[in-house]
Amino acid sequence: MNFKKSPAILQVVVLFIVAILITSCERELNSPTDKISQNDLKKVQGKGKGKITDPEPDPNEDPFIKTYQLFQAIDGDPLYKFSISQSGQLMLLETDPTITSWGTNYWGYWSDPFAYSNHEVNYIIGLTYTTYRFQELPGNKFDVTKTLVVQPYPTGTPTTTETHPGIYILVN
Repeated sequence: MNFKKSPAILQVVVLFIVAILITSCERELNSPTDKISQNDLKKVQGKGKGKITDPEPDPNEDPFIKTYQLFQAIDGDPLYKFSISQSGQLMLLETDPTITSWGTNYWGYWSDPFAYSNHEVNYIIGLTYTTYRFQELPGNKFDVTKTLVVQPYPTGTPTTTETHPGIYILVN
């Protein structure tokens, strides 16, 4: 294309490029910094890993009020600590942060709480089905057992493994 013969096309191209440059330089309207005040920034605790405290906590939030930690290990298991919600319907599972690369979140699967009912926590990850059973013992303790069912891919007979992670004691 010969731009000398068509100055109108050249002007349109230049205006288009200028418009793109101007709009790309505009500040994003929903920038995260718009919602954070200077007072909120002062509330950040720690260096780089702190959280901004919520001045108005969610009234529907179900805080975890009882936390149990491994007291007597029987079989090797990633379950190091668990917390039960105030309602008794949610449980947060945690690993020992000193021995896993994901901290308390076992390989990225335990970041959110699980439903806790009938003294059990059940979850499915890929082709595995895991059930933790919690039997309350005297002295603020729980005896925990685990059933792991693995379905081979693409077909085959599932294998079931029963383990006994151990006894857990109330720590708060």
